[in-house]
Amino acid sequence: MTLEGAAEVLASIFRGYHSSSSNSLPPSLLPSLPPFQRVPPGNEPSPSLEGSACLYVLLYPPPSSALLTPPSFYVGETESARQRLAQHRATHKKKSRIPESDLEALFVPVASKTEARNLEALLINALARRGFPLSSEADGRRAVGR
Repeated sequence: MTLEGAAEVLASIFRGYHSSSSNSLPPSLLPSLPPFQRVPPGNEPSPSLEGSACLYVLLYPPPSSALLTPPSFYVGETESARQRLAQHRATHKKKSRIPESDLEALFVPVASKTEARNLEALLINALARRGFPLSSEADGRRAVGR
């Protein structure tokens, strides 16, 4: 279970979401998958994401005392990528009592807040079905609407 694996699931969800909502469009006119932005530990998302609706996946590494524990994932949406990642990292740093947060993230800009929330719910459910350990599944229970 890797961040790349979560990205593959997200790409599949994105294609399915747009093909089902645009039944009358030929495949060549469906929106293409926006570029993913991987944010390694200690780095920040690109300023170009600020103010844009984004879907993101966080990779929480296992604590150093539990190396056999698999990493866990968190799926969220935001319109302030830098601020939201900083909040997650501060919370993780405090909870895990480490000097610097080692969270890694994957951001993908989407068309709207509504699309971000819909894709968030779909991705949470898809990752859970595939056995990805998730730190929260609450938003996966949200109804997906258009």
